Amino acid sequence: MTAFPLPSACFLLLSCAYLPGASATGDEGITSRNTGDYAGLKAEPWKESLPSKLPPYPADRDLVALRSDLAESGYRYYIDRRTLSRGKDLVVRYVIVLRSSTGSSNVFYEGMRCGLKGQVKTYAFGDGRGSFRPNRAAAWRPLVGNGAYAYRPLLHDYYFCRQGEVPRSVKEIRRQIALMRVHGGEWTSGDASYFEGTKD
Repeated sequence: MTAFPLPSACFLLLSCAYLPGASATGDEGITSRNTGDYAGLKAEPWKESLPSKLPPYPADRDLVALRSDLAESGYRYYIDRRTLSRGKDLVVRYVIVLRSSTGSSNVFYEGMRCGLKGQVKTYAFGDGRGSFRPNRAAAWRPLVGNGAYAYRPLLHDYYFCRQGEVPRSVKEIRRQIALMRVHGGEWTSGDASYFEGTKD
């Protein structure tokens, strides 16, 4: 894939965070609550489960397109079904591929937190030669979906988070992606392979 420059306002610096090992389902067990108080019990402060390694670079055969109405941004967006995960920290981590109308691509490895407004963190970006480079300035930032990043609010509101608050399981996210593609008129016979050979 050939890297292309994004708008300067959205320029991403490099960072050192990595990914936690995923289970066969892509979901890690939740060992403690991390939001709000319940029945008089004080919730534990949220702590991120930092990734231990970066995911493999996405293969075209594992990419699934998001809704076609996002094409108005000038890009087409694809999620890597193989590296989708939800950690113990309730962060949904994913690899996203942005392709321009000229065929140029940018690849990002990101994490998203569900919530009223949501947060996003870019762990790494593709170097255009089939590998990831860590983002040395990785930090949790407010969810903004301008320009090339129009996919982020869509992922938060319709794919990753139930009612904008609770992160879905990986299995639910995969089904939601398929459902949204059907409703968006994007379904093709080849998309049936989306579920084949993928452990839930």
